[in-house]
Amino acid sequence: MEHCEGPEALQRFKSSYGFETCAKEEFECVVGEEGVNTKTWTMVEDAVPKVASKSGVRVRDARTLSEVLKSAEVEKAKLGAEEVVALRLLTGPMHVVYNLTLRGGRIGAQNGKGLRFATTCLLISSGAPPPQEERV
Repeated sequence: MEHCEGPEALQRFKSSYGFETCAKEEFECVVGEEGVNTKTWTMVEDAVPKVASKSGVRVRDARTLSEVLKSAEVEKAKLGAEEVVALRLLTGPMHVVYNLTLRGGRIGAQNGKGLRFATTCLLISSGAPPPQEERV
């Protein structure tokens, strides 16, 4: 749960939409402030996403994780809760961070530090289908 705790969670970055945000704010827009049980590090599927981030940007999809998990698309793709959260984060401002990480860079990289989110990038790769030409 690299978006919830630690230095990366609160490190601010500029989104491609022109406003500053951080991983924790974006995570709360996807799963809500109560979206993770930090004692067991499990997803709370009925937590309600925040209506707007601190930047004032309206949430793209305010459905709870349990509602999204029941959708035909998610069931057909056989995605787990963590993959769904990672893919939903990818569709918002966090794509700036993930894309840079996947290309070998880091936002705010100084002395080997900076935003990375390796676990989330792995979940994105796990949940996203391969390009059509790579399918067997």
